[in-house]
Amino acid sequence: MSRRPRAAQPVVTVDHHLSAERVDACELELMDRDDEATQMRYAEALAEWADADGYGLEVVWEVCTTAALGVPFDRARYRELTTLSGGEQKRLVLEFLLRGPDAVLLLDEPDNFLDVPGKAWLEQRINESQKTILFVSHDRELLDNTATRVVTVEPGQTLWDIASASTPAGGDVRSTMAHLESLNHLDSAGLQIGQRLRIPR
Repeated sequence: MSRRPRAAQPVVTVDHHLSAERVDACELELMDRDDEATQMRYAEALAEWADADGYGLEVVWEVCTTAALGVPFDRARYRELTTLSGGEQKRLVLEFLLRGPDAVLLLDEPDNFLDVPGKAWLEQRINESQKTILFVSHDRELLDNTATRVVTVEPGQTLWDIASASTPAGGDVRSTMAHLESLNHLDSAGLQIGQRLRIPR
């Protein structure tokens, strides 16, 4: 039985990866040779996995795979990442990041590959999160429903820092962008390539 969370490889640390590989190797060896020396190596590998908080990682992935894929970790762990759709991959990684220990996240187009229910889920999770989340997005609805502050960066132009609490057009992102367009500060094409960053309330 493999300890390595295969669908989760992009976010497994080096310590987790090395100790998981050692457990995997010992388990394979035990299938061929069940002697005392092999059992001792296996016990040491399991202790190393526990020291790296591998069991804690399994619990986190249990929650993430159940939420993102609708299956427990024991069923998801053997799936290759390439067998997941783009939306499944994105949601699985976002589940891990949003539930993980990091206080600040930088996300590039987090809604890419998500269907309509997935985008609604993302909006809810961002709004519920206590983390500082900076994200780049071209989706005005996502920005309007989640961003508390917007920064638009245009090549060779002024940096627009739009704080929703002090916008001249009523407070939300959509009306602020419309106001800037009406003043010819930014045009619609420029807004489509602008970078927006969210800072929590």
